[in-house]
Amino acid sequence: MTRVAFLIRSLDRGGAERQLVELARRLPRDRFTVSVLTFYGGGALEPLLAGTGVELVSLQKAGRWDVARFLGRAWREVGRRRPHVVHGYLGVANELAWLLGRAHGARVAWGIRSASIDFSRYDWSHRASFLASARLSRFVDLIIYNSEAGAAEHRRSGYRPRSELVIPNGVDVDRFHRDEEGRLRVRAEWGAGRDEPLVGLVARVDPTKAPEVFLAAAARLHARAPGWRFVVVGEASSPYAASLRQSDAARSLGASLTWAGPRDDMPAVYSALDCLVLSSDREGMPNAVAEAMACETPCVTTRAGDAPELVGDTGLVVPTRDDEALADACHQMLAESSEARAARGLAARTRVVGLFSTDRLVARTAQALEALASRSGSTARQGTRAGA
Repeated sequence: MTRVAFLIRSLDRGGAERQLVELARRLPRDRFTVSVLTFYGGGALEPLLAGTGVELVSLQKAGRWDVARFLGRAWREVGRRRPHVVHGYLGVANELAWLLGRAHGARVAWGIRSASIDFSRYDWSHRASFLASARLSRFVDLIIYNSEAGAAEHRRSGYRPRSELVIPNGVDVDRFHRDEEGRLRVRAEWGAGRDEPLVGLVARVDPTKAPEVFLAAAARLHARAPGWRFVVVGEASSPYAASLRQSDAARSLGASLTWAGPRDDMPAVYSALDCLVLSSDREGMPNAVAEAMACETPCVTTRAGDAPELVGDTGLVVPTRDDEALADACHQMLAESSEARAARGLAARTRVVGLFSTDRLVARTAQALEALASRSGSTARQGTRAGA
């Protein structure tokens, strides 16, 4: 049995958080003992681990400056589980995984889910954490990236782990599938008629996702055809989100724009859309695009991260930060016949089932973690790719 302790800030809604939950609950119980340790408890995704055999532990961090007591709790809780591998997920959790893994004689794996970060949009702590991680990476046994773009960008930034893998995100294709009944229910909830074009952005309202580009493209489409409707699905309670709501583009859309907030009925949400948009500047492997594809919803994406490789020829790809090109692509997509769009959607699902399912994610990750747990003490560097 391989004992794995995952470490993450929280299990609030988010693409990386959902990937961790799916991985933890699906690792074979006859081969793995799994625990998930969160800095903060009460995350919305925590119930998904109930009854799965995964041990969920909150380290009860009291806030940003709760350091000494938090580190003591983390050291004790990891030590009690005697993991073979401590696996961090994202940012500071990765750095802490290195510290705790080394302290308890475990192998250390990092999960890196982004391609790159525009530090000008965040406070100093993000840059400091990134630089610290780059220096620490040479002492990390394994980094698992979710995209080729992320691996390449981090190598350019000085990341030099002892080994690395690229394992794309996985989609639960049994959960994410076309839901025609849900489509009608959600569209009615948002005031969209059966035949009104509905274009959506599914993402947390964060600068990295460039929602202002989506809104600018939506404003262009609205000016061309006032009958179109638009929706933003995702957490939108930040000051940044509040400023977007008051932007000229958002105000020009009026009642044709819905701010739906976070949702739990995502297969119905994706099915409700006629086109999903990814407007991001930077991405790794975008979960929303893969999930929408599994629900047979055509996608228009920017050339961010591995999104072009994800959609292949089933969607349309435009440059980043180009709202005019984004609007043109959406118009082109919705100008196709319903039969042509249905064929696109079916091809998209087939692509996800074949290349980006959760089963593939779990199988590749299980193999990597077992190999890591059994690895000798050699520190020789090796570069590998999942499936190679």
